[in-house]
Amino acid sequence: MGNVINLRQVRKKKTRAEKREISAASTAVSGVKKPEHTRAGRLKDIADSTLDGHKREDET
Repeated sequence: MGNVINLRQVRKKKTRAEKREISAASTAVSGVKKPEHTRAGRLKDIADSTLDGHKREDET
């Protein structure tokens, strides 16, 4: 006799694998992940505000 296969579990494994492939492809295209992207944006905002805070008022 052969092995018993649960078709529901096989179907779920297949869809998970497809989603992982799509995710990997989109990550490779974009280059950086969202947390890294948002962190870089926040660091840039902090640097810009620090620089603006050190500017003189009477610059001509």
